[in-house]
Amino acid sequence: MPFRHRTQTCSTVFALILPVAVSAAESCCDWPDLRDAHAESDDSRFRVGVTYGYSQMDSLQTGTRSISQRQARSDYDQRPTEMTTHRITTRAALALSPRYEVGLTLPWVRNTMTMQSFMSDHTMCGDKGIFIRETQGNGYRHKMDPVEGWGDLVLDASFRLLDEGEAATGLHRVYLRPGLKTPTGDYKATSSGTHTIRTPWGPHTMKHGGGYADPCMQPGTGSWDPLAQLDYVYRRDRFALALSGDYQLTTSNSLGYEYGDAASLGVYPSCQLLRWLTLTAGIRYRNIASSDDADGRYTDRKDLTKDPANTGGDYADAILALDLALVRDVVLYAGVSLPVWSDVNGIQMEPSELYTCGLAARF
Repeated sequence: MPFRHRTQTCSTVFALILPVAVSAAESCCDWPDLRDAHAESDDSRFRVGVTYGYSQMDSLQTGTRSISQRQARSDYDQRPTEMTTHRITTRAALALSPRYEVGLTLPWVRNTMTMQSFMSDHTMCGDKGIFIRETQGNGYRHKMDPVEGWGDLVLDASFRLLDEGEAATGLHRVYLRPGLKTPTGDYKATSSGTHTIRTPWGPHTMKHGGGYADPCMQPGTGSWDPLAQLDYVYRRDRFALALSGDYQLTTSNSLGYEYGDAASLGVYPSCQLLRWLTLTAGIRYRNIASSDDADGRYTDRKDLTKDPANTGGDYADAILALDLALVRDVVLYAGVSLPVWSDVNGIQMEPSELYTCGLAARF
C-alpha cells in the first residue's frame, strides 16, 4: 500500500497544539501535550510516545503591546524577567477496536524564573558597625529555585463517529475525544530564591520568597477538569486537512484557586512529501479565561505573577512540524509553535516560541 506510514505520522502537530494535559490553563503554563490524536492506525493495538518540549518567555506585555520593566514597576515591586519550561511527556494509548480507544498522558515539568524586584538601594551593616550602601538603580534581579515534579495525569478516550470514503479518493473521519485531567501534580510547591551583592568583605547573599510558588510555576493544578475535543480529518492521497476544537472546564483546587477555562480552534493541513517524511503547518486560536484566587492563598498584589488580574487572554500561534518514519512503526517528530498575535489581560510574560521533539511507536 503506497505511503503506508501516513497512518501514523500526524502525531507531531498534535503534540504541539492540544491543550489537554496542561499543568495550568494560564498562558504561561499552557503547554500542549503529546496526544498523537490522529495517528490513525487501523492495524495496531497499542501506541506509546515520549515528547520533550522547551519554551522561554523574556518580555512583558499588556493587551497587545510590549512594555518595559520600568513601565511595569509602578504597579508591581516583583516582576518576572525570564521564565523557562522543560517538559517531558509520556503518552500511551490502547485501541479497544478500530473505532474506540483509551489513553493516558503524564507530564514531568521543570519551571525556572528570574525576577526583578524594585529596591533603589541596599543598606547593610558590615564589620565594626560600618554601613554599606549599594545603589541598585532600576532594582535587583534574583533567580528563583526551580520548581519541578510530575504534572497532572490525563485520562481520555476516542470515539470515531464518522468514517466514510477511501484515502485514494477522499476519506472523511470525525472523532469525539472526552477526557479528564486529574489532580496528581503538586500544586503546593513553595518558592525561594537568592541574589548576591558585593561588599568589601566579600559577597553577601540575600534570600527571597516564601509561601506558595506562583500558580504558573506549579507542576499541577490540584483540580479535576473535564475535557472535550472534536476533530474532523479529511485525507486524499498524500494530503490531509485536520480541523480541531477543544474545551477545558476548570474547577477550584483545595486552596480555592481556579485556573481559567480554556478553549481552542485550529486548522492543520499536511502533506506527505516522501514515504518517510510528512510536513504539517497550521494556525491555532485560543481563549483562556482569567484565574480566580477566592481564598487569596497564592495572591500577592505586589508580585506580577501572583496577581490573578494578570491571567488569561486571547492567543494565536502558527504551527510547523515534521514527522520522520524512517523505521517501520516508529516515528520521530519535531516541531515549533510560534506566536502570531495575543491580547492578554493585565500584564503578563509575552508568549514565545515552543519547541518540541519526540518519538512514538506502535505495536
